Amino acid sequence: MHYKRSNTKPMNRKFALLLSTSEYQDSRLSRLVAPPTDAAALAEVLRDPAIGNFEEVSVLTNENSYNSRCAISEFFANKRPQDLLLLYFSGHGILDMYRHLYLATTDTVSRRPRARSIEASFIKAEMDESSAKSQVVILDCCHSGAFSRGIKGSVGEPVDTGTRFEGDGRIVLAASDAMQYAYEGDILVGTGTRSLFTHYLVEGLKTGMADLDRDGEITIDELYTYAYDCVVKQNHEQTPVKSNYKQRGKFIIARSTCKPTAGRQQAQATSAPPPKRFRTLIVDPMYRGDYPTVAEAITAAAPGDKIVVRRGIYDESLTLDKPLEIVGDGKLGDVVIQSTERNTLLFKADIGYVRNLVLRQNSSENWYCVNISQGRLTLENCDICSQSLAGVAIHNGADPILRGNQIHDSKQNGVYVYEQGQGLLEGNDIFANALAGVAIYNGADPILRNNQIHDGKASGVYVYEQGQGLLEDNDIFANALSGVLIATGGSPTLRGNQIHDCKQSGVYVYEQGQGLLEDNDIFANALAGVAIHNGADPILRNNQIHE
Repeated sequence: MHYKRSNTKPMNRKFALLLSTSEYQDSRLSRLVAPPTDAAALAEVLRDPAIGNFEEVSVLTNENSYNSRCAISEFFANKRPQDLLLLYFSGHGILDMYRHLYLATTDTVSRRPRARSIEASFIKAEMDESSAKSQVVILDCCHSGAFSRGIKGSVGEPVDTGTRFEGDGRIVLAASDAMQYAYEGDILVGTGTRSLFTHYLVEGLKTGMADLDRDGEITIDELYTYAYDCVVKQNHEQTPVKSNYKQRGKFIIARSTCKPTAGRQQAQATSAPPPKRFRTLIVDPMYRGDYPTVAEAITAAAPGDKIVVRRGIYDESLTLDKPLEIVGDGKLGDVVIQSTERNTLLFKADIGYVRNLVLRQNSSENWYCVNISQGRLTLENCDICSQSLAGVAIHNGADPILRGNQIHDSKQNGVYVYEQGQGLLEGNDIFANALAGVAIYNGADPILRNNQIHDGKASGVYVYEQGQGLLEDNDIFANALSGVLIATGGSPTLRGNQIHDCKQSGVYVYEQGQGLLEDNDIFANALAGVAIHNGADPILRNNQIHE
């Protein structure tokens, strides 16, 4: 086979570490099919002397977090400045409440990923400390586009031009942007057989079709362009992204197996297309934006778009059924969305973000103000009140993040978590609700952390009918009944809370209620600090119960 002579210098050493995870101890992380197969296929073409010609390709499959992190650290250590390093991961990607990306390993706990996973910041730190000047990261997982957010740090001083590798810096290829899911075949992770992104990376290398200019060499830019075009053509819901830092010159990743043919039409694209630019839609009730109502903007928006809502009072009910970001312009109170029909906000997407809105449910019918029936909605810095049912309802396994909200004066519960609902409630001010500030029912298992739950007309937190949950570092006070009420098989964990100045008991456990109370400060309540009745059996450990 003959190749067109290249003007670039011969390539130096190339190393690859491929990690794939398909099995998880956490039942919330669905089993995957593609990662081991895709990693093996990529390893094959990278090792092939006629294609990748990598000096060393290591593959780790279904490893725990400790072994994975050790392997990554060792991979980036003790390398030469001229070396090219390629790190690949296929599996689940998790975003926490601060939008930090974690790569899930076999022992990752999805609701607390920091303890046992591969945090993106850890990989970045290892890359920063490596002597290798040419570094490539390929992520085939959900939210992989979040890896490049905040990329920084030097990769070393420039190498002498006489010995410098063909590219110098850092490139990240991600199967999807930070608001998207990566796909296996035609459906979300769990049942597919192929990962589209890795499939087309391997295809481009193996067939040589990624050699877009037909010069006998495949650069990382050409490989990305080929995979990008193939993925978006087959699945419009997935958009790969590429980011680079101090890239200079070409990163030649492989030789091409395509023989140049006279008169053969070359690919029109010889450089990667820019990342997809998501739109920002403006809602203005005075018709000075893109749309006069929020509902119209949601209908017109594409997944990943941002909707900015200008000052005004909007009488409408919203259904958020695609990954979008909705933000109120100005200070809290400038944008009010209120409904007398249906839920004020019904969330039915896999992921979304809503911030800085006043949300009101003014109906006498049975509607929630915010109804989260699936997925992960981040609801932040909103003012929420319902004159009907609960201010916020979380159910059917939904796992949202509620942070920094005021949830108050609702006719029933402030937050109602039921039917296996989950979620993280952090830093909220929950007060003056007619029933519980937070009710946890029927197998629900949320995390409540650093909230103020107070001045309710009943109990601060009510856990019952096999409800669970972790209540940690909350301030629960001045409620008309007990601070925390546990009954009928409810079994929460209360740790590090202040529970005080309630009109009845600090904690009241009855009718087979259970749970663990540990390291809490329970004081100045009108009746007992902790009352246990009628077959209840909680565990109390290291609490201060006084006054």
